[in-house]
Amino acid sequence: MTRTTHFLALRMAALACAVFLGGAAAAEGYLIQLARPLQKGAKYRISAKGSRTDASVMSRDEQVIREAENTIRVELEGQIEILEVDEAGRPLKEALGVELFVYGLGGQLTNSVATGQVIIAETVGTRTEFRLAGERLSGLASAALEIVLSTYRGDVPDEDYMFGTFGRRVVGDTWPVNGEAVASLMASSGTRVDTENLDGSVTLAGIENVSGVECLRIDARVEIDDFSMTDLPSGVELEEGKAEVTVSGLFPTDPALAKLQDKTSVRMEMVLTSTDGPFAGATMRTRSIQSGEKTLVPFTD
Repeated sequence: MTRTTHFLALRMAALACAVFLGGAAAAEGYLIQLARPLQKGAKYRISAKGSRTDASVMSRDEQVIREAENTIRVELEGQIEILEVDEAGRPLKEALGVELFVYGLGGQLTNSVATGQVIIAETVGTRTEFRLAGERLSGLASAALEIVLSTYRGDVPDEDYMFGTFGRRVVGDTWPVNGEAVASLMASSGTRVDTENLDGSVTLAGIENVSGVECLRIDARVEIDDFSMTDLPSGVELEEGKAEVTVSGLFPTDPALAKLQDKTSVRMEMVLTSTDGPFAGATMRTRSIQSGEKTLVPFTD
């Protein structure tokens, strides 16, 4: 269950929701282009922070049997170099030069990776693998880093298909997400969604100037009133599942520039029941909340 929540968070965080072709006057609006290829060798300064909380309460006959809550928090500063991209310019391998990487459980930043260390993030199958000095990053460090950083894993539908729109758009315009595309994305993680239970929209919220760069502020929202899962353990049934995703980003109007900032929040709630075994008749309520904020600024040596 936690894995599915994390998958949705990382996938919706990676979609970011909008980029635009610039050069048009504001009165004419902006053409929407939801994908911008990255270049091998490109370098960025990264500043990021995020957290993930997973909580559950198991009860039977109105008595609490088990209760747990776990929070991972992370803060990151450093330099990113794109080492490898696919044919569409999506990153498959990156090098992170650490300036600050602190993380920990319970909201406490008690662990760190030393300044000057280089972490390699690379697509391996359908996940991002992190390595430090040739060795895989520890479980907690990897889980923390994955909240704010991931490579492309080949399991995300085309951004234009999911969140795009035709014609020019002006500030304040709102258009719907492609429900079938979002449902397809979730299906790849074992989560089934009927499009009638899904509602989402993308908004051109405003124009902001960041260090002399004109950017479009894009906000997106997806709400899922009900979903089912295909990979639950034997004897466990999902009675209720809801999810909400919000994304906000800053995207330069110059299409040659990558996005400067994205913020993501994902919330999933489930109610499950056990039909056999030692917990037969028990109900478990779970809540997973993941949020992250990341800023990337291009630079040259």
